[in-house]
Amino acid sequence: MPDSPAAGPTFGKFHALLGRFDSSDKMTDAMERLELSGFARGDLSLPEPSPPPERSTPESSAKPPDKEDDAQAARTLHTSGVASVAALLAAGIMVGTGGAAAPAFAVAIGAGALAGGATFAATKAVDDQEQGDRDARAAAGELLLAVRTPDAASRSKAEQILRSAGALEVHAEES
Repeated sequence: MPDSPAAGPTFGKFHALLGRFDSSDKMTDAMERLELSGFARGDLSLPEPSPPPERSTPESSAKPPDKEDDAQAARTLHTSGVASVAALLAAGIMVGTGGAAAPAFAVAIGAGALAGGATFAATKAVDDQEQGDRDARAAAGELLLAVRTPDAASRSKAEQILRSAGALEVHAEES
C-alpha cells in the first residue's frame, strides 16, 4: 500500500488472509464456516479491491460481512419499529379522546402499515443493491473476503477454510 497523507497512522502489524471468490454464495459459505470455527464477525471484512488513497486503510476501504439473515433481521427491526410507533400513536389518540377518535385510529393504523411497508421496501432495496454489487464483483473476479489472523495457527486454519469453501486464490496481506 503506497504511503499517503490520508492513510492514517500505523498501530502495529496487521495480518490478514484475503480470499478471492467467483460467487457470493461461496463467500457466504466461507463466512459461516469461519464463524463456526471460532473467528469473530469482527475479524471478517469485504475489502474494496483497489481503493482510492483516501480509503486505503483496511478499515475504511472494507464493508462489513453481512449475510442475508443479518439483512432480514434489520428489515424486521426497522419495519416493526415504525409499525410499533404508529400503533402507540393510535392508542394514545384513542385513550386521549375517550374513543371518539375511532376514524383517526383507523387512519393512524393505515399510516403505520404504509410507513412499515415503505420502510421494508427501502431496506430491501438497499440489501438488493448490496447483493448486486457483490455479484458484480464476483463476476469480475474482485469479490474479496479478508480474515484477520493474529498468529500462524489461525492463518493456517483460515486458509484451509477459505480454500474448502471455494476461494479461487488465497494470499496473506500484512501491513
